[in-house]
Amino acid sequence: MAFLPDGTGFGNLFEPDEFIWFYSKIYRFVSKDAQLEERISKIRLQPNLRYSDIRAIFEWKVGSKSEDHRTLAIPRSNTVIDLNAAAKIACGNKRAIQPSEVQPTIEQYVNLPGVGLVYAITLLHFASSGRYPIYDKFAHLGLLAYHSATPVGTIISDRCYHKFWRSTKDWMDDYRAYCYMLDHCFGLRQCQNDERIDQALWTYGHLFNENSRNLARSANPTIIVPENLENYLPDPEELRKSARGYLA
Repeated sequence: MAFLPDGTGFGNLFEPDEFIWFYSKIYRFVSKDAQLEERISKIRLQPNLRYSDIRAIFEWKVGSKSEDHRTLAIPRSNTVIDLNAAAKIACGNKRAIQPSEVQPTIEQYVNLPGVGLVYAITLLHFASSGRYPIYDKFAHLGLLAYHSATPVGTIISDRCYHKFWRSTKDWMDDYRAYCYMLDHCFGLRQCQNDERIDQALWTYGHLFNENSRNLARSANPTIIVPENLENYLPDPEELRKSARGYLA
């Protein structure tokens, strides 16, 4: 039995509905800006994107505020996102982005100043009203752990994570594989309609991240590294092969 901070108890957390309910609740307990979270939910569903929406999306994803409403500095980085440039491309009425358009749309966003792949996929997610899943390292770790029923207390090494997200050259194969795992675990259509799945995975993924706090939870933690990967997590290449029909 697991308990939330408000005393609510819950049972089998590997059952999809219970997992989503519990960890999305935890997400709301740890969220630092409830008003921004509420606004992000509305932006996802509204029929268009405005300049103020683009700024809010990036502030939410990056975790910092724009000082001048024209640019946004990414913390612990020298990178600055040009909000004006992003708005010129992404603002306007939303439309049905076809699977064949996913890669060129993301590549268009990546060419914007300061926008990397993760932020480009974030823009795609909102521009498509959630049709294409948002991506985040912690959500990916959470999905890998959930997919393979990895026990909490296990650490997924950053070196191991990079085997799943290989390089800029291979990013579309990796995004397809991520969508494939989402579909296998929760159903892609449900992911399109339920933001709680991303929230739950983001929260869950923090339990497996390779950091000092997680390493200190146990005197002898199990650490998944590339050398023992096959004993714990799905094979990255097999996932990519299985996912080739996604977002074609």
